[in-house]
Amino acid sequence: MAVYVLASSFNCNEQDENGVRYPIKMQDNLVDVIKKYVKKFGTAAAVCSDPGAHDINDMYAEIMIQSFAFSDIEFEKFDVIDSRNTDLGNPDLIILAGEITGEGQVKFFDKIGLREKMHNADLVMGASLGAMNQCETAYMFPENIDDPKGYFYSGLGIHNEIIVPHFHDYPEDVMKRVIKEAGDRELVAFNDDSFIIVDDDIVKYVGDFWSIKNGKVCKRF
Repeated sequence: MAVYVLASSFNCNEQDENGVRYPIKMQDNLVDVIKKYVKKFGTAAAVCSDPGAHDINDMYAEIMIQSFAFSDIEFEKFDVIDSRNTDLGNPDLIILAGEITGEGQVKFFDKIGLREKMHNADLVMGASLGAMNQCETAYMFPENIDDPKGYFYSGLGIHNEIIVPHFHDYPEDVMKRVIKEAGDRELVAFNDDSFIIVDDDIVKYVGDFWSIKNGKVCKRF
């Protein structure tokens, strides 16, 4: 049975002054989770959010490989799962990428049989959208005030809360819209240094979390 991580970010890259991303060492507590739960460092598989964005998918895969290396983590094989390769196989670690494709990523999950295969991995790690889509219900929150993408849809069902990553990265007017759209549903918001671990029926929260419900935002823990 896999252990699942829902992170706001993997914090494994930064941008230089020209906007070019480069790898950095992943935050220590995420590294500790990988080393604790992955029993065999045979195959890691990075499942993309946009199956056709080959160059971007390859770039982030290379960043992840180098970031792992900074923490003395090395897999024998690292697969990129997108439209070029939909054979997920049985990896030891599954990485669910972020981006803004919403439920399109869930459709790709179903195409590659992720629901059936993910439980056989040691660890499944998702960041941003890849974390949101592990929940029973996902909320595709707006990127800006004019963005129409404020909607709820069904995810993988690993976790029973609706999460909002990158909580403090969004402008005030966008967050007002998120609070309004939440209504009486509770949204659980957190920042890029926080994550959730789901280990069977045990849920552990690492970092700071907020509750958004009924027009209010309250610090949860």
